[in-house]
Amino acid sequence: QNHLKMIKKESSFYLDCMRSIWVSKYSCSKCNDPIFRKSPFRKYFRHKEYLVTNDDKKCILHCQKDDWYEVEDNNRKSWKKSKDKILFFWKILDKYLRRSKENCYLENIIFPIFYIETNFTYKHVIKKNITILNCRFLDGMKFQHTTFEGNLTLLSLNSKDEFVFDYCNFNKEVYCELNHKEITSFEAKNIDLTFENCKFNENFLMYELDFSDCSLSFENTMFNNLVDFHNTTFGNVNFTNTRFNDFAVFTDCIFHKPLNLRNTIFKGEANFLDIKFTQLSNQETSRLIKHQFEKLNNKIEANKYHALEMEQHRRNNFESLKNSFLFDKEISFENILNSTISCFHWLSSNHSSNWVYPLLWIFAISFITTWSLGFEITINNSFKYINILSKIEDFNSSYIAMTLNKVSLGYLYYQFLTAVRKDTRK
Repeated sequence: QNHLKMIKKESSFYLDCMRSIWVSKYSCSKCNDPIFRKSPFRKYFRHKEYLVTNDDKKCILHCQKDDWYEVEDNNRKSWKKSKDKILFFWKILDKYLRRSKENCYLENIIFPIFYIETNFTYKHVIKKNITILNCRFLDGMKFQHTTFEGNLTLLSLNSKDEFVFDYCNFNKEVYCELNHKEITSFEAKNIDLTFENCKFNENFLMYELDFSDCSLSFENTMFNNLVDFHNTTFGNVNFTNTRFNDFAVFTDCIFHKPLNLRNTIFKGEANFLDIKFTQLSNQETSRLIKHQFEKLNNKIEANKYHALEMEQHRRNNFESLKNSFLFDKEISFENILNSTISCFHWLSSNHSSNWVYPLLWIFAISFITTWSLGFEITINNSFKYINILSKIEDFNSSYIAMTLNKVSLGYLYYQFLTAVRKDTRK
């Protein structure tokens, strides 16, 4: 009996020790980082997490995960060996999200692969305000069929992988800032941020950012409220089948790659004032921007893009004519006529945008007329043949010379007046 008591006592001591170890608390240096006092994750984490992280200073949310995956021959990451760890990671994160109050800050988290089985990322309604700050995504970030009922704030995205929002609804404001003021060592490069088949019902703010080395896509996406991109620098940007139903701001934006708005719909007004671009991809893009300036009664900028639209029209006609010659296609008279008129319009006044061109051509016509009639080229004769009221006697009674002179001068005077008045007419 004494022996049994001793065994029982030792067993009890052993169980107490194990229980003590199991419930022992570890402090995560990142969860309690003084820089991020707004919303500490947890003061402590349990021994169960320590068995996964093998780091008594990092919880499962912040621990290094480079040994959780293997790189395959095609450079893709395989996470098969760590499936249990990954599910445990999402379980802890989901628990934190549920316990958070109105605002939820995800700071310095190192994310493994996004599994669609997790409630947080797939077919889920997130009612809290989410802030993602300086997190690392080892295999990209993807939200599918998710509804954000609270504000979404993306601060200091830090990865070379894709960030994808697919079939997501945003019912509150979305704000993106690549460089957070508290993180000075961060540099945004090779970020691929994609919004596909999404709907934004409140303000979308992505201003004063540098996407020069990044890719940004808004395909089949609808904005129902203010969109603010002002003073943002874009690299690759895609607005295919994007619909802006309210005011859109592109003021002072810089586009390092060709801008294509051919399949973009603007139901509200858009401001493209002082944008800089290497190239507009097509005539429709120039026409669309011109139309937006006309809606804002900005005639000066509208005329600028009208000239770009006409120049693109001339190039399209020339390319069509050239392809017809090269590939033995039928050449239509209409195409020849349009190409000729566009060429004259371009040569005479750069599509009514430069009054110096027609003025030079007027004097050129005068010199050609004087030379063809056999007269000495003098200042007096030069001014005689720029006078549209000159008589038949001045042309050696040649109606052909007079007709060609007056028709040319009439056309050039019209181009001159149009170019002069382009920025002054109401």
